[in-house]
Amino acid sequence: MEESPINQYGGKRKGAGRKKGKTKTTKSFRIDNDLCEYLESKVGNQNAFVNMLIRSYKENSEALIKKIDKILEQQK
Repeated sequence: MEESPINQYGGKRKGAGRKKGKTKTTKSFRIDNDLCEYLESKVGNQNAFVNMLIRSYKENSEALIKKIDKILEQQK
């Protein structure tokens, strides 16, 4: 018998199991009560909202760091 390569993640049957894609990890955080109330009352998909905020903050921070590096390079 010839062994076939595994093209799936988990599951015994072909096509079973979790599909390959973006990975997600469960994390627990403690947040202030007012922020928790805001999330629960105003935000539909809290996971997507938190991911969006972190990505936005990360992009803004990286852009700011590049600007600062450019200014420091010009001062030399």
